[in-house]
Amino acid sequence: MNRKIFSYLEIAAKAALGKELITRNFIHGAVGIRKDGAIVKSLNSSSEVPNRKLHSEYRVCAKMDFGGEVYVARVRLDTMEFGISKPCKDCIKVMTHRGVKRVYYTIGPDEYGVIYL
Repeated sequence: MNRKIFSYLEIAAKAALGKELITRNFIHGAVGIRKDGAIVKSLNSSSEVPNRKLHSEYRVCAKMDFGGEVYVARVRLDTMEFGISKPCKDCIKVMTHRGVKRVYYTIGPDEYGVIYL
């Protein structure tokens, strides 16, 4: 288990607990690490209509310069454990377009996946 990666995934989980009214049993958050080392955060917005612009990955990329890394976490509200949070194909396209090199995402409490772009 890589402690550095999990520390960023934990920051993403805390970002998911933003100020929005939560109507689901899980939440998503994302953290972007820009090339200059700055950390940007975002959370999924809730909506009845699916829209990639509401995804935390998309929203964090809008705050990043070209390049960097993205960490995405899905958290169950009842247990506060990580669940699988692999980015959708539309968010992968956005991250590729923004020059993101790697995307780390939660799979379970002690597991994460990585996508090299």
